[in-house]
Amino acid sequence: LHCESVRVIDGDIVMASDPVISGLTERKTVITEGGIGFNVSGSGFFQGNSAVSVEIGRWLAGRISGDLVFDIYGGQGYLSLIACGNFTNGILVESSETMVAYAEKNFAVNERHGFNAICSDAEDFLRQTNKRPDCIVLDPPRVGLSERVRVAVAESACPSVAYVSCDPVTLARDVSAIVKHGGYRIKATAVFDLYPQTHHLESVIILEKQKR
Repeated sequence: LHCESVRVIDGDIVMASDPVISGLTERKTVITEGGIGFNVSGSGFFQGNSAVSVEIGRWLAGRISGDLVFDIYGGQGYLSLIACGNFTNGILVESSETMVAYAEKNFAVNERHGFNAICSDAEDFLRQTNKRPDCIVLDPPRVGLSERVRVAVAESACPSVAYVSCDPVTLARDVSAIVKHGGYRIKATAVFDLYPQTHHLESVIILEKQKR
């Protein structure tokens, strides 16, 4: 094996990695959190601190509900399954075809029949869909939302927006734009220390559309 780096994810029984290390790792694994089993690709992303990441999902689950939820940047379906149990239907949006396939499998094995995953850029999906969700869940990478996504969310008139962020700076920028241009207010906030004794914090904000 000759490569510059190896991505490794430790599962319940076996480790998965990209690339696979012969005799040591597999292409995929299963990780159980909060009583839910997640099929995870070695090339994918999964939060390392399971005890705290489950609490993020539970915190959200106690504050968001409805018929339809959009899980934007949904990856392999973690927040859809952990945080969105109070929704009947869900659409997970992810730009990676591999992650979409894993999300669909995770919905199937956990019998979340009203949930499905589609491969699309976030801005394209939000601009083109004619569905009206009760909540939009956002869990973007560290760079946060693009301007087009900020505008699309602000103009969506969705009753509730939940934003999970690993960077307070981009979170502040994005939430400020959505509040200012979309007529939202901050309903609830929380901070989770996923990696103690480091500067990394996970921030969660729930926005509520103001009634005129």
